[in-house]
Amino acid sequence: MQARQLAVSGESVYILGPEDQLRWIARVEEGLWGSWQDAGIRGRAIVHAGPVIGRLDPEGRVSALQRVPPLPWQVWEQRADELVAANLADGAPALFAVQAGELRYTWKHSPSSPWAEWETLGGPISGVASTLIPGGGLAAFGITEGEVRHRWQDRPSGAWREWTTLGSPGASVEALRATSIEGGGMAVFGLGENGVLYQRWQDKPFRPWHEWEELGGEAVCFDATRTPAGGLAVITVGLDREVRCRFQSRPFGEWSGWLNLRGEVRSVAVRQGYVGGLEAFVVGLNGEVYHNWCGRPAEPWTGWRLLDREAPLAVV
Repeated sequence: MQARQLAVSGESVYILGPEDQLRWIARVEEGLWGSWQDAGIRGRAIVHAGPVIGRLDPEGRVSALQRVPPLPWQVWEQRADELVAANLADGAPALFAVQAGELRYTWKHSPSSPWAEWETLGGPISGVASTLIPGGGLAAFGITEGEVRHRWQDRPSGAWREWTTLGSPGASVEALRATSIEGGGMAVFGLGENGVLYQRWQDKPFRPWHEWEELGGEAVCFDATRTPAGGLAVITVGLDREVRCRFQSRPFGEWSGWLNLRGEVRSVAVRQGYVGGLEAFVVGLNGEVYHNWCGRPAEPWTGWRLLDREAPLAVV
């Protein structure tokens, strides 16, 4: 399936085709992937988190689709240059939109309640990422003049703290990802203009942050997630367009060396696998969508296969 952009969650993958067509594929029985479906609409950009899919339409207007419970598209007149999706602990969705450097936010108090009015969180900011704080609300991260800043809620749907800087790792940051740590606080990953990947993290929620740590790389893009064992994993696309992965076998554990998964790709996303391990998704240089997975991060990966309908016998 041809794609120019990829948005991934645990149970479904959404893509924008070469002519901006929105298509999707979902897991079916036994965790296998079903057939590609055409959503019948177009988009400029898409994001995906849990049961919510966010979209910028061709004119830049924000809309959202909720899969659980299944609800029709919610469309706003709010326009955006960037869009990020997140979920609260009970599965209620949230969206962050950046327009002209200003961050705005909307959410649901519960999965079945109406969307709240858009709230302004200020700026100037770009490259926004978000994650749920263990035992708290949401946190939003962004980049201002190469430095990382963040705002957060002490409790779900609570008031937002003011912007606080996390600085830069010595190189201007160009892209961000954020996640929580099992038994800990949050971790934020930044890709420097030098192509090197860095991280900062907290031992506990709302506690001081460790200093920036270099993870290496020489990457052009990356993604990050938690492993089923509670550690962290990062996956990159290198200057040579090959995919590499590095992970922790347990929370706060030592990082593995870089594992080369090969491939010739444009972009990459990674999530926890269906029965453990990790699953990576890419758009190849040929525009096709592939996936690659492992039972545990330290075990061999399957190799890149087209993401398409799977039959049980094919897995055997």
